[in-house]
Parts: sequence; structure tokens; C-alpha cells
Amino acid sequence: MARGNAKAEIQRFSDARKDYNSALHCRGSLYYDDEPSINLIQVTNEWRIFYNRGNMKAALRDYRGAIEDYDKAIEYPSVDRNLFGPIFFNRANARVWLCCFDDAINDYDDAIRHGSKEAHFNKANALVFLGRFREAFRCYGHKSLWGGQYSSQAAHNQDSVKKILDNLDKSEFTVNVDSNKSEEQLRLVVVDDTSNDRRKSGFHFKGNIGNTGNFGLHHFHVPPGKGFSDDPGFSVELIGTKTD
Repeated sequence: MARGNAKAEIQRFSDARKDYNSALHCRGSLYYDDEPSINLIQVTNEWRIFYNRGNMKAALRDYRGAIEDYDKAIEYPSVDRNLFGPIFFNRANARVWLCCFDDAINDYDDAIRHGSKEAHFNKANALVFLGRFREAFRCYGHKSLWGGQYSSQAAHNQDSVKKILDNLDKSEFTVNVDSNKSEEQLRLVVVDDTSNDRRKSGFHFKGNIGNTGNFGLHHFHVPPGKGFSDDPGFSVELIGTKTD
């Protein structure tokens, strides 16, 4: 696992995943990507390897595979429940890229219950994609985000949501999500169904806070990994606006 963490630190994600596979194989789990599992050996730190391998899969854009590994980490008998926050948070991020926003919000809520402040911001972004703008506005304004590392991003996105709400007023609208897999960007199109005006307005949102880093092995003095980069942000296109 230490070698996998070291490779992850220099962004050799594919090689790191292979090392985590080997670590699980040596421990008796044999949880390979394309093989059935064999009886788990309840090793104290094994769930950490599932989590770390999930991070590598997410970094390689294998979001379904990442979710499977996060699931194993959460369900593992010896998992440290005090560290559930990062697992739920990272699993939620993977669900966002699969456009499973309701499931992502549930995971962000679980992450929040386990002490994740960053989850408030990413949850607000997921609410935007569902067109739940008023809830997103409140979520960006959560006290845990203000005055901290992400206060400027929260303020920016909250201001964009306010402008969207001002344009939509009480109108009925539909939302459609466009996922650009080649550029790893999401785009939301909001159409005011009560307006004959087809003018467009665009708003840029700061992207999700990146995945929490790999877990280390405290007993063997293996340090945890650094966090992963934030995503590049997303755009919202509003059709049927009241302003130019």
C-alpha cells in the first residue's frame, strides 16, 4: 500500500491501482476489477486499500469502478466509522460525474453528518444541476463555508444562483444536463417554459471540491495522500431570460 500511495502522489494512478490490487491479493481478498471476489480476510487496514484504489479509479475517470470500491470500504467489517466522511464525500463526487445527483446529495448529507464541511459546497452544486436553485442558494450560504478556504467559491456560486433566480422569478422551467466526457465538464441548460423570448444568458460556476486524499497506514507510518484537484467548473445556460 505504501508503494501505491507513493505512486499516487506523483499521479501515476494506473500504476498505483496495480499496487493496490497486489496488496489486496496478498491479503487474500483477490478483489480485481475483472475477477469475482473470494472470501475476505478481515484485516484492519484492508478497507483503506479499497478506498485508495477507488481514488485511483476516480482519477482515471472510472467512476463506476470507484463507487464499487468505496462501497466495499464502507461495508467492510473493520472500517473506522470515524473516517466515513471522506468515503461518502468521494463517492458523491463520483456520482456527480455519472449525473446521479440525487444519490450524490444523499452521500454528501452522510459526509456532512460525519464532519465534512466541504460537502456543503458540492451538495449545493448538485442541487443546481437538479434545478433546486433556492436550496442551492441556502447551501452555498452555510456558515461552515464562510470565512474559510472555500468562501470565495461559495460566494461566487451563490451570486450566480441569485441571478438565475432573479431571471426565472416564479416561472416554470426545465433543466437538462449535458456531459462533455472528452473535457470532463458538465453543462446545465435551463429553459424558461413560460417565456417566448429565446435570448440566452450564461453563468459560470466554480466546480466541485476535489476528492479527499488517500488514507495512510498509521501503524506502519505510511502518511496519507494529498487531496485531488478541484474540477474545472461548469456552466449554466439560461434560455428565455429577462435581461440581455
